[in-house]
Amino acid sequence: MYTKTLATLLPAPKDALASFTKADDQTDSRDTRDLMFYLMRIPQAVPRVRNFFRTRKVAVSSFDYDIVSPDKADTENTAVAKTACKKAIKAVIEDLINISAYGAIAIELEWIQDLNKTWTPKIVKSYEPIEIEPAKNADAIKIMPDGDKDKKFPINPKDRDKWILVSDGNFRAGGILRGLLLDAILMVDNKREWANYNTYLKGLLAAFVDENASDDERAALVDALQNVTTRKYAMFSKETNLENLDTVSAVGGDSFKSLISLTNEEFSISFLGQANTTVLPEHGGSRAGLEVLKLISADILYDDITTCEDIVNDQVLTPFYKLNYDPKALECPWKFKFAIAQENDIEKIMTVIEGCQAVGLPLMSEEVYKAIEFTKPENTPEILFQGADVPNSGLNSMPPADTNTSGGADGSLNV
Repeated sequence: MYTKTLATLLPAPKDALASFTKADDQTDSRDTRDLMFYLMRIPQAVPRVRNFFRTRKVAVSSFDYDIVSPDKADTENTAVAKTACKKAIKAVIEDLINISAYGAIAIELEWIQDLNKTWTPKIVKSYEPIEIEPAKNADAIKIMPDGDKDKKFPINPKDRDKWILVSDGNFRAGGILRGLLLDAILMVDNKREWANYNTYLKGLLAAFVDENASDDERAALVDALQNVTTRKYAMFSKETNLENLDTVSAVGGDSFKSLISLTNEEFSISFLGQANTTVLPEHGGSRAGLEVLKLISADILYDDITTCEDIVNDQVLTPFYKLNYDPKALECPWKFKFAIAQENDIEKIMTVIEGCQAVGLPLMSEEVYKAIEFTKPENTPEILFQGADVPNSGLNSMPPADTNTSGGADGSLNV
């Protein structure tokens, strides 16, 4: 079993650099455990990073999901699959952030039959980053139970359906956190130095005595000074002069704050794609800058969602389908999908609809009402704006489409 003790939350920079070298060794001596041990401590040492883990998890888990089939006759079977694979899907969502943060995930499965004789994936173990030796190809990932290098083993291709294995595609272990380890060390050390610095802001109390003062007088003066710092009062002889000396400047502490702020921005950009601060382009309005940051962050969420969908479809649903329906199937015809609601701008949509009406461009009423998120009245025709009189548009010569003209014969939008 791997064990390591640190006197502080994070290692010294030289030890961090040494762990990079050991983790990148391309021989049998490769050892990723020290690096992973250090990286797993970053969320403990930097609360902001721990919160980023939670943010990325919640962002994905907050969406509903379903298993859908192009054949509506499969509705009952997809419902069975959704129930049977629920725990495996949850495990993937829980570990998803570790792909980005540490570079790989490994979840061991056991396929068992339930009371209805349905083969169902059971979670044997979701391995910690320190138990995983990442590889560029996920199938080449090696497992070290309890971080014991002597027990390291590769995944047997025959047992591939018993594992959920994902790599970020890099041989070098560590994912995002690898690049942030030295920043985290710097931040923790900087905070400690800042705390020490602040203790000197109140200055240094100095006592000036006559050079001929006796040892007893000097000892009494030391006791008196200690009383000032603990009891807030003291007694001195008239010949003693006290003076509060400035040892540091309050302005000097700004450098600590600036360094911590810069490091926080690095963490934010790495995990969320934006700094959640005033980091905006030098040229251009702040509104435009915020829109860019928002889009970058949305791209990261979209990548997490599509990655999760791919993992479940390839490594959970496909073996489920092969075991229960078609042993020769190469993939599952059903698809795991998140229900992602589109953020509609109603004002823009209505402008487009009015433009279509102005030029006589027919629209499907089902799509229109879905876009504006209103309930479609029963007497609304299937096609809107059909047959509108549009001179010189070129569109009034379009052949009429088949339509259900029950009510609203002119194809008007009934809202």
